[in-house]
Parts: sequence; structure tokens; C-alpha cells
Amino acid sequence: MGGAGGGGVATDFDADTDVALDGDERFEVLGRLGRGGMGVVYRVYDRERGAVVALKVLRKVDPVAIYRFKREFRTISEISHPNLVSLYELVNRGDQWMFTMELVDGCDLRSYVRGPDPEPAVATPTATIGDTAPTQARPSAATPARPGVGPLTDEAQFERLRAAALQLARGLVALHRAGHLHRDVKPSNVMVARDGRVVLLDFGIVRDIQPQPGDDVVVGTPAYMAPEQAAGGELSEASDWYSVGVVLFEVLTGRRPAPTATPAADPGVRRGLAAALTRLAPAAPPDLQLLCLDLLERDPALRPSGAEVLERLGDADAPGDSAPMRLAVPPDDAPLIGRDRERAVLRDAFAATRSGAQRTVLVAGESGMGKTALVRAFLREVGREDRAIVLAGRCYERESVPHKAVDSLVDALAQRLLALPPSDVRDVVPPDAGALAKLFPVLSRVPVFSRALRRIPAVMDVAVMRRKAFSAFRELLTRLARRGPLVLYIDDVQWGDADSAALLVDVIQPPAPPPVLLIVSFRAEEADQSAFLRALAKAPVSPTIVQVPPLSPDDARALAAALAERGGGLPGAVDVAGIARESGGSPFFVGELVRHMLEVRGGPAAAVFSGVERGVSLRDVLGARLADLEDTHRRLLAAIAVAGEPIPQAVARRAAGVGDSAAVALVELRNRHLVRTRGPRDDDAVETYHDRVREAVVGALSVTDRRALHRELALALERAGADAETLARHWAGAGERERAARLCVVAADAAAESLAFDRAAALLRRAIELRPLAGADGAALYDKLGTYLANAGRGAEASDAFLAATRGVDEQTAVDYRLRAAEQALRAGSIEQGMELLRGVMESIGDRLPRTRRGALFRLAQARLRLRLRGLDFEERPADQVDPVARRRLEIAWTAASALAMCDPVLGAYFQARHLVSALEQGAPGHASCALSIEACYASLRGFKTRARAELIASRGREIAERLGDPKALMWADAAEGLIAFATEQWRRSLSCIERCEQIVRDRLPGSAYELHGAMMFRVFALFYLGSAAELARSVPERLQEARDRGDAYAVMNLSSGLANVAWLVVDEPDTARDLAEQTRRGLRHDGFYLQHYWDLFARCQIRLYQGYGEAAWREIEQRWNALRASRLLSIHMVRLEALHLRARCAVAAAAAGDPAAIRTATAAARQLERAGTRCSRALAALVRAGLADVAGDADAAVRALRDAIGRCRSADLPGYEAAAARRLGALLGGDEGRDYAERAQRWFRRERIANPERFAALLLPPGR
Repeated sequence: MGGAGGGGVATDFDADTDVALDGDERFEVLGRLGRGGMGVVYRVYDRERGAVVALKVLRKVDPVAIYRFKREFRTISEISHPNLVSLYELVNRGDQWMFTMELVDGCDLRSYVRGPDPEPAVATPTATIGDTAPTQARPSAATPARPGVGPLTDEAQFERLRAAALQLARGLVALHRAGHLHRDVKPSNVMVARDGRVVLLDFGIVRDIQPQPGDDVVVGTPAYMAPEQAAGGELSEASDWYSVGVVLFEVLTGRRPAPTATPAADPGVRRGLAAALTRLAPAAPPDLQLLCLDLLERDPALRPSGAEVLERLGDADAPGDSAPMRLAVPPDDAPLIGRDRERAVLRDAFAATRSGAQRTVLVAGESGMGKTALVRAFLREVGREDRAIVLAGRCYERESVPHKAVDSLVDALAQRLLALPPSDVRDVVPPDAGALAKLFPVLSRVPVFSRALRRIPAVMDVAVMRRKAFSAFRELLTRLARRGPLVLYIDDVQWGDADSAALLVDVIQPPAPPPVLLIVSFRAEEADQSAFLRALAKAPVSPTIVQVPPLSPDDARALAAALAERGGGLPGAVDVAGIARESGGSPFFVGELVRHMLEVRGGPAAAVFSGVERGVSLRDVLGARLADLEDTHRRLLAAIAVAGEPIPQAVARRAAGVGDSAAVALVELRNRHLVRTRGPRDDDAVETYHDRVREAVVGALSVTDRRALHRELALALERAGADAETLARHWAGAGERERAARLCVVAADAAAESLAFDRAAALLRRAIELRPLAGADGAALYDKLGTYLANAGRGAEASDAFLAATRGVDEQTAVDYRLRAAEQALRAGSIEQGMELLRGVMESIGDRLPRTRRGALFRLAQARLRLRLRGLDFEERPADQVDPVARRRLEIAWTAASALAMCDPVLGAYFQARHLVSALEQGAPGHASCALSIEACYASLRGFKTRARAELIASRGREIAERLGDPKALMWADAAEGLIAFATEQWRRSLSCIERCEQIVRDRLPGSAYELHGAMMFRVFALFYLGSAAELARSVPERLQEARDRGDAYAVMNLSSGLANVAWLVVDEPDTARDLAEQTRRGLRHDGFYLQHYWDLFARCQIRLYQGYGEAAWREIEQRWNALRASRLLSIHMVRLEALHLRARCAVAAAAAGDPAAIRTATAAARQLERAGTRCSRALAALVRAGLADVAGDADAAVRALRDAIGRCRSADLPGYEAAAARRLGALLGGDEGRDYAERAQRWFRRERIANPERFAALLLPPGR
């Protein structure tokens, strides 16, 4: 193999300057092929590819050489053409740079043309040109003859030259159309394989046609340089064609034409060359002589173009004699015709993000409508003109990865981070980077993420891990967006999953999402079946939808014409209007039809479109492509199509049984636009070029053939170590359902390990569908399904799974499953179902559930009396000494107590008392610790009155928990302290305890979504009173979306009402707040007034106050006040203060409208709040009195009351209420003092990002007039 010089300049150098290459674990060196000024080329066996390849190694390592070496690889590896050498992989090992490439088994051009017994293919030493000017040449027409080399003499040689020159021209045209110049075309860089294929080599000094900085250096081989190249002038495609002329002259005559000192056109030079050509090669055909002379014109403008060269060598006249020219131009590089409206929508969305907003655009359309081409053209535009940061990915229909819709996008993100300097990476990496790397291991390639991952605790709740990862992803994008406009694009999301949707929704939902433009495109016909799109539709965002319709007839014709022109023109009989009509406006159809007609130009198929309205369909075109394939190629394509996703090339080769011919087959399939590859190695992916190609290929296979290919794919993928989900799909396709079912279970476990719980549950359901099991085996499968669903927080579905596990097991085991089903139902808000199941479980052990509120209160009193009489002491016992029936009673009481605490405190307190008594009597320390802590929570509900007892009980629980070191007991100990602090108005201490509680749940208690939600609710309460409105508005919608995603009706209800509902008032979205409250009301129980009924009442009144409908709020609360009072919820200290203040605010707002009864109610509520005697109650009472003074029109009294209220609010740590009072006081006072108060208030409203301060202040302190 010749032409080894990576810089394109062969040079004399001593043997000791060669690069020594020893074999290693990857490459086995078989010999040296050649050497040049830039590199040495070896024949090696590449163990990763399983093939013999050429390996080019950089000789001299310096910045310029490395740059050129990498540019050579990156330029040519992106171009696929039979007459250009294929480059495979760039490798850097410390100071050593190399790349693998196609090994051309043959000889150089001179040897090939001369025929049998060719001289060896070797590099020709010539002078080196770097930054210096060329040496002045003798003014003669030709250089001296090379020893032993003469002119061509016989017809066979001339025919070989003509055929080889045509292929060389095709390769050079392909390079030029891709936008590059070779700059070193010479015989030693032109190889001819044994099958006659000509391959242009050595692109070490290739450059773009449009020069880049640094491209003005004179490089090349002097003897083959065009005059303008030697003089350092402007280069063009014509410069390469001059070099081809030199090659033709040399091969024809055995000598090179002498270089000239000037680029100016000189008729004498041409006459001299013509005379030398005639004298030295008298037998040369006149057309070759004339072509050679025309190419050697000193004036570049006079040289023939690539198209002319092809025509003169016979390409246009003999279309059937050689393979059609196929340029590796990707379809997204085709011209984008039309789509002005769609591009304008994308542009407007991008402009909005430049102003700090987030925008989501859904690009929808049928397959082949050009959705991808549209978006990629837009991405190129904003990347070029706006310097946008673009992260792009694609979702594959059958890709077996968690979070499949965003997986490739995160790959792109990792690449982006790896390209940044370490200091910049540190600036954008979020606090929970380790959790994000756990979710997406590819990010561990970035050192900062790798270090963070090592700091993740060994045991952490999976749901909490995912929460941290989601938050980290959002924060990472926020920080990345500060570096420049950020655009995320995911193609084909119709195949996406709910887990990916949850992640993206977390990024884009309010409040304060990062200013990114998210674009997703999908096939409209698949939208209804898409889990991703269904999940996205439920998100609290309003995406812009761009429908991509078929092209108009005019645009379709324009696209066909543009594509045809790029391909050299259609046959005269073919009308682009016929192609446009047949395409139906589909850009993909247009492209395929044009490409097909270009390949058969002038043949019988060209007549198909003559005068035909809708002739050949795309299926016919693809059918023609398939029929034209060799059997080896067809088998390989079928395997790739049945795979349905990118697979390693080695897997495709083994499944198709094509052996070593796969490399050639892949090149052909890629050039025919039937497949695309992602790299050169065996483990690099290959896939069908388009879904329609896959569908056409698979549709043409028989059922038997499809099953056989699924089987071969499964075997090949097993050998390659593929994931269980992929293997399961192929074994199922092969008809081996039991084997597939087992693999689905393995895949489900792996998905759960990756925190993709929805995926894990779907895989288990698939396993059950493939292999329904009965008895203990079936129960075990449903048990696992219920556990995964519970870990995901999908309580209602988990309950159903546990109930399904009861079939075919013994009664005691069935009771255990029913208890778990009851627990999940209760935790999911399915109270009636949960209570019914709980009732059945209790009856199974001879117990019964209170049927009325009065009965529950009576039995609660009994249990508390029993508890007081026996005390809190107990004697610990080993677990195996606890009676099984007593243990079940203990579990039942624990399940009910923990699940009912946040919805029915009375019944929950009854079960809690039972649980505590039972735990103490059975001597179970873990249960006792938790029960004591929960008892402290219940004891704290009455506030300061029971504080001492609550703290005493909590300290006992804490003591046992710390001795045991049990995370659940420690979590409840923190929860108890947090609730006691909250009930005694210590908001900051409460928040600190709750955050400790959350931390334990995240790090040490997998599957505790319910407990985490409970902690979240008290966190919301504390944030509200602390005036942390911005954090409230940020966190509540996030948690609500999570609850929706997992189908947790209980959490959705709680996060849509009560104080949580304020989150939407902070951002001035009262309509959203009202809709959420209305949805909550529809899900309320109808057999009483429970905590959720109170939260519903609270939210509805708050919304009306915010909107200025004070009288409506007053009527609402008065209608339901008696029910609230009868519920005994007012015995809870903070509920009482909150409810009294709400009633008073509604009354003040109604009194301002002239309702005298409202004044009396507000006055009474103020007295009740004052009598409560706490800092918070007195502050709230002062606010009510200020409102009443305002109603009465007594400005002085109102000022006094407001001053008092401000001081009391500050003392009670109520900054939001303080700001509302200061705002009102500033308005009443006016002047400098008034402005000071108003500015003090405004600082809080700004800090907490209150979107409408006037309305929000009126919510907290309704105006009296």
C-alpha cells in the first residue's frame, strides 16, 4: 500500500526516525505498509473489529501535526464513497496518535494500469513543502524518464487507465461536493484493489473549500501541485483537477510534466506539453491526451469541472457500465424547502428563552414529513447565528435503556461537559451530581460526576435518589443556560417512556424553570399509544404544538428539483412534477424517489413517472432497492431491520450469518441509504436508515423468517452481553415465551436498580403476560410487582398487585398480602377500599373496626386510659418470642395508624394508641420506638397544653431509636420533634427537624414515599408561616407532578389544596389554583368531614380572597363552619388558629362590602385568637383588629393596630404577614415614613417573587375599604 504520508508529502527520512509500533492488547502488528512525512502505516489485526486493517500512526507529535491528523480523520470519516478510503477510528494513547482505516488489498495506480507483473506499490520519495516556496523548475515540457518506466503502448492499458481515471474522478467529485479539497493527488495516493475498485488515499492535508484560519500554508507534493497552489494563491476544486492532469500525464508517458514558475496562462506551455505528450506516448488515445492537456491549463478557470471530467471519461454515456455515483450526503444536509411558518414558530420560541422564559415546542407530523430536517435546520441556524448550546438526541422504538427518551440527549450533554475546561465544569455541576450520575452512568465520564457518585450513600431510598437526580438535572441545565442560549432536542419521542417525561416535566414546569428551549418531535400517528406523550399532556405546562403538514405541490416540486440538481440531474423523460405528485408532499418520499431515479437514470424505470399521476410508491422503490441487493446484503439488512433498534455491527453480522463480507455489505447498504452506522468497530451501532425502511423490510419477511431472525439475534446478543430486556424481546419474537418471561423479570430488577420504576413494573407485567403463573410462583411475581409499584409511590396499583398475589396461597399468607394491599390503598387516598380491606383483615383475627366517628372516639378513650394505667415502661423480647397473632395485630395497628394519620386523625389516633399498647406489651423495641414517637406527634396536636407530655414521650422514643440505630425509628423521632416544634409555633426548628427526617428517608429508607410525603406536607406548612413563598412555589408543583406521575391520589389531593395551594397564588395563577381545588373536591369522601375537607375549604376561601371575592369566601366558610367544628379538627392547635384567622379574614372582606354579621364574626374570632395566648395567635388577632378598624374607617385605630401587628408578627416569626401589614401601614401613613414601610414590605415581595403583591397582600390582610 502506498501513499502513507499523513501530510500528503512523501519524504526521505532515516529508518531511525520511524515510529516504532509494538503489538498490544488491541493491535497485532503484521507488517509495515508505507511511510510519509506525517505518518507510518502498518498492517495490523484489530482485535476489537475482528479484522485486518491499516493503522496510520502520527510520526511527529506537535500541536500543528496533531491538528492536521485529527482534521484528516474527522473530515474523511464523515464521507462515505466507494472511491474514497474509509477511515474507522481515531485513537490517542498518551503521546501516541493513530487511526485505523480500510486496508486496500491491491497496488498503486501506475502498477495497475501497466498490467500483469506490476511493480511493487511503494511510496515515492519527493521533496517536502511546508511553509517555504517551491523550488524553481527547469523550463522543459517533461521531467526525465524514471528508470525502467516507459509510456503506455497497448489498448488494454489505455482501457484500464480510462476506467481507473473515471473512478478517481468520482471519488474526487464526492470529496468536492462534501466541501473539501485533497491538495495531494498523486499516483502513490491512488490505490486499485484486486477487484478493480480505485481508492483515493491520504487526506493528511485536506482542507475545506472555504479556507479556515491557518489554511494559507503551502503544503503538498511539488511535482503534482497546481501553479496557484505552489505560489500560495487561492485554491479551488480546479487545483485538485490539475493534479489529476499530472497523474494522467505521468501514467501515459512515464514522466511528469515539468513545473512552471508562473501560474499565468501561456499558450507556449500548452503547445510544449502537447508536443511532449505526442512524442512520449504516441499510442495514447486522442481524447485522453486532450483531457490531460485541458486539466494542465495554467489558468484554473480554463480547466474542466468535475462534471465535465466525468462526462468525458464516459460516465454520462454508459450508465449501466459502472456502479452509480452515491455521495454520502446525509438527508438533513438536503435543502429545506418551504416550512416558513414552522420555522417562525421555532424562532419565536427561541427568542422567548433569550428573555429568560422557558419554552416547549412539540413538532408533530406523519413519518417522512421532514420533522427532523426542519428542526435540524433550525438548530444549525441558532448554533451558527446565535451561538446557542445545542444538545440533541433521539428516542429509539425498542431501545432497552431506562429513561430512553433522554438517554442519548444525556450522552450529548456528557460530551459537552467533557469539552469544557475543568473550571467551567465545576461552575455548572449541581450539588446532587452524584445522584444524577447514578441515574445516567455515562456522566461518570466527567471527573466531577465520578467523584460525586463515589460519595453517594450505599443505601438510599430509590424514590429520593430519583428526586435528587431530577433536581440536579434541572439545576445543571439552569447553570448551563447561563453560559449561552440552550436548546434541547429529542427526536422520535413517540417511543418514549413515562420516566423520561417525568424528568423533562421536572425541568420545564413552573415556577422559575431554566430558560431553555425544549423541542421534541414525534410521529403523529403514534401519539395516542405513547406513554411519554400521555405523561407530558398531564404536565402543568402549555407547550406550543407545531404540526408539520405535507409540502405544498410547489414546494415538493422545488425540493425534487433541488435534490435532482445536486445529484447531477434527472433523465429527460422524468418530470419532477410527477415525483412531487407521487410523494404526496412527503419530503422523505421525494428524496427516495429522486434518489431512485438518479440511480436508474435513463433506464426503463424512468418511464414510470411519465404522465403518471401516482405511479410507483415508496414501497416499490424500496422493493427495487432490495431486489437489487446481493443475497449477503439482503440478509444483513433483514437482521438489522428485525432488531428494531441500533445493534452492534458484530451482532448484525452474526445474526445474518454473513461473516467477513459484512464490512463490504455495510458500505453498500449505507451508500444506498438503507442503513446508518455510528462508527467503524464491531461494537459500534448500525440501524435502518428510516423507520419506513425497517417496516418495508420486516413486512416482506414471512413469520417463519422473522422468528428465525429473532432467534439468531437473541443468540448473537447473548454472546455480546446484551441487556435482559432486549434479549426478552427477541426470545419472545422467536416464540420462546417462558425464556422471555424470565428475562423480563431480570430486566425489571435492573430497571428498578436504575430508579426507572415505571419501566420495572411494565416489564413485570410483560413477564406475567408471557407466562401466567399460579400458586406461590405467581404470588412471588405479584409481590415483586406490588413492591416496585409501592416504591414508585403508585399505591393504588400496588394494592391491586398485592391482592392478585393472594390467589393460590394459604390463608395466613393471603391475610398478609391483604394487609399490604390495605396499606397501599390507604396511602394512595383510596380510603373506602383501604378501610374495607382493613376491616376484612381485622375480622380474620377476630377483631373489628369502629364503624362510626363516635365509636372511634369511645375506643380511642379506652385505649388511652389503658395506656395511662400501664405506663410507658416495657420489657424487651426477642422477635421469635412474640406470638404470631399478636404480631399480626401489631402490624395491623401500625399500618392503620401510619396510613390514617394525615386523613382521619381520630381513627388514626385510635390505631396509634392500640399500636403503642401492643408494642409495649409484646416488648418489640423497634415498634415501641416508632409508636412512642407517633404518640408524641398526636400528643403535640393540642399545642402548648400538651407540650410537656409530648416532649416526654418523644424523648423515650428517641432514646430507644438511638440505641437501636434503626433508621425508621430515627426518622419518626425526628418527625415527632418537628411536629412538636410546629405545634408550638417554632417554625424554623420544625423545618430543621423535618429536613433531617427527609434526609433519613432519602438515604436509608427505600420505598418510603408515603413517609416522605408526610414530611413534605409539614415542610409546606413551615415554609408558609416562615414566609418562604418562593420555595413553596418551586417545590409544591414539583411534588404534585411526581404524585400525578405515580398515580398517588392521596398526595395529589393534599398538594392541590390547603396551604400547598398557595404555591399557585404566589405566581398569580388563581385559575390553576381553583382548578386544582375543584379536582380535589371531586375526590373527597362523602361520609364525614375529614382533614382533606378542611384543606379543601381553606384553599377555596383563600382563592376567593385573592381574587377579591370576599363575600363569596365568607359564604363558603359560614356554610361549612359547623361541619368543621363537629369534626373535632378544631381541637388541633394550629388548625384552630388557622381556621379562626381564615374565618376572620373572610368576615373582614365581607364586612367591607357592608355585611354587619361579618363584623360580629370577625370581632369574635379576634377575641378567640387573643385568648389562645400564643405569639402566633396574638399576631393574627392584631391583624384582624387592624382590618376591622379599616372597615370602620378609623384610620388612627388602624395605624395603631397595624403597628402592633407588625411587632407581633416579627416576634412570632411571620415575615409574610408582617410584610402585608407594613404595606398597608405605608399606604395609610404616606410621606417618608409610609415609603419606608412600603419599601420594607416590597423587599419581601421581591425576594419571594410574589407575582402580584397587591392581591397577595389582600389575601393575608383583606382591605377594609
